[in-house]
Formats: sequence, C-alpha cells, structure tokens
Amino acid sequence: MRSVVRKVKTNSAKIGSIKLTSDSRTSLEQFGQRLKQAPSCGNLLNGPIAFPAKVLSVPVRRAPGGRGSGTYDHFKRTQYKRLYQIKDFSVIDTLFEALAYYKNISYSISFDN
Repeated sequence: MRSVVRKVKTNSAKIGSIKLTSDSRTSLEQFGQRLKQAPSCGNLLNGPIAFPAKVLSVPVRRAPGGRGSGTYDHFKRTQYKRLYQIKDFSVIDTLFEALAYYKNISYSISFDN
C-alpha cells in the first residue's frame, strides 16, 4: 500500500496582525528598523504598512467673555499608525522585546481564526 504525504506550508498565510499607534513617527521608524535587524523575524513578518496620519484638532475659546470677535486657540495632535502582518507565532516574542524599549507606542494584536 502506498502512503500519501502532503506538504503543508505553515508560513504562507498570515495568522494575525499587530497595529501600532504613536505620536512620534521616528519611534515607529526606529521600531521597524529594530525588527528588520532581528534575526528571528526573517520572512515571518510582513510590514510595515503605513496608514495615513490622523490630525486631531481641538479648538478652545481663549477669551470666553467680553465684546468683539471671538479668539480661539487650536491644539493639534498627530497620530501615526503602522500595521505588521504576523506569519508565525515565534515572531511575537521578538515584537514584545522590541516594544519594551518604546514607551510611547501603543499596540493592539488580533489573531485570525
């Protein structure tokens, strides 16, 4: 009787993704460079996929009372986002080690079922 052997590619499909958000573009770029230099990542990680920068603007009335024209201050905050696609669970350790150095980067991880 002949046995059939099937080859299964474990690294071809993504198993999850990690979405990074920060106020500093340089922090996200340094994080990406750190991941590229890590030997354990290799071809197990796709990215970074850059999202458009989101500018949050808050107008605040400077002088609420009195006559004349209203004067406003505008405070702006820019958020930058990057997406990495994970192909293997072994990359997650490297991601958390690299994120430990950057306090101003927030992240969310989602896994595909």
